[in-house]
Amino acid sequence: MLNPIESYTAPADYSEEIQNCIRDIQDNFYLIDTPSINKYKTYCENLLTYAYAEQSDSLFALAYYALMHYYSAADNHSEAVQCALEGIKYQQKSHEYMFVARSYNILGVYTEAMGDTTKAIDYLLSSIDIGSQHKLNYVLGLAESNLADIFHRTSNYSRALSHYSEAVKYQLREMGDEENLGIIEVVCCTLCNKGYCLLSMNRVRMCRHDPRLPRPHGRWRNGL
Repeated sequence: MLNPIESYTAPADYSEEIQNCIRDIQDNFYLIDTPSINKYKTYCENLLTYAYAEQSDSLFALAYYALMHYYSAADNHSEAVQCALEGIKYQQKSHEYMFVARSYNILGVYTEAMGDTTKAIDYLLSSIDIGSQHKLNYVLGLAESNLADIFHRTSNYSRALSHYSEAVKYQLREMGDEENLGIIEVVCCTLCNKGYCLLSMNRVRMCRHDPRLPRPHGRWRNGL
């Protein structure tokens, strides 16, 4: 599992207590994928307390971002959406553009799940726009793939294939020359879904002869 918080660098003028709280948020992110997931919420809430005390845009940006991922992992869509919307305001002020792009991506995924496809597409396009401005290949790959999934589900197969192709391009660019298992998993998800899209179009021969497409064994859900 990729840790989307480990790259955050805290300003040097924060107190030792706040620095330790930030390290707790980063080092314990793995908890959201374990039965001890609720422990992670405590770390997030501790940081949010410091953010209110300091009235720090940077701390609010990180706290809401971490809470967004917590609620996402807990399948609480509505709370994840609220944390994303609240967090984006502070993330933009503190120039945490990776956070902004990933928050828009999650907004797109969950807004569609809640039934508003039009707004979901707008959110994903915002994620792609921010990602393009700041060369965030990993987020671009996620957002392009999630956008492709929406077009696939609504039977707009030509647009779906276009966005799947863009997604793979960005995902492979992010991986570079090193084997990164997290990126490889995302690429496999995207290629499987692209294969299903080709099958939906009855383009079986193309699906069979594309050497990048693994044999599908079930519907994959792409990353957040």
